[in-house]
Amino acid sequence: MSATWAVVALLVVGAALRLVQYSSEASLWLDELALAQAIISTDLVALLTRPLPFDQVAPKGFLLFQKLAVLTLGPGDLALRLSRSCVHCWRCQPSRGWLAAPWPPPVRSSRSCSSPRRRR
Repeated sequence: MSATWAVVALLVVGAALRLVQYSSEASLWLDELALAQAIISTDLVALLTRPLPFDQVAPKGFLLFQKLAVLTLGPGDLALRLSRSCVHCWRCQPSRGWLAAPWPPPVRSSRSCSSPRRRR
């Protein structure tokens, strides 16, 4: 039971650190700027159906979420970082089932990983 609480505490600390990073308004990196320029200047249909400029690649769902954030919150750095922050927090939620996995993971015996037995 204490291991579960430790994991939950780590998740809460991680989410808090992500929130601090989000609110610090750090500037975007070069690759993020190239993608941000495409998200801000391209309409939604073209963003989802045409190749991105500057040889950028991104999942369609991410582009959709980013474009909706920019349309609703404006073309600022915080709107562009919102989806990443939400996705990082969502990826770590306990309801995804990984907390139910046994810890530590079961170890395979050396026999199951070895080469097949020779017949005599």
